[in-house]
Amino acid sequence: MDPVMIGKMDSALLKDDAIETLKTKLIPLATIITPNMPEVALLLETNQQLTTVEDLKLAAVELQKLGPMSKEAVWKVLL
Repeated sequence: MDPVMIGKMDSALLKDDAIETLKTKLIPLATIITPNMPEVALLLETNQQLTTVEDLKLAAVELQKLGPMSKEAVWKVLL
């Protein structure tokens, strides 16, 4: 799932309540998410710039905690 939340020039494309719904309802059902770096910062509620490989690795671990599921887990939720 591509959580398109931030447009060119860092413009917000979703309201705060929609972002919260994305985080709590949609991302947990996804098997993979592909946010860009500004979207990662928004999802993780951090103002920290992701500039190093180490930053990206740590962010990936934190994003996993939001709940992208295995395909099997998604089917259990849907059935």
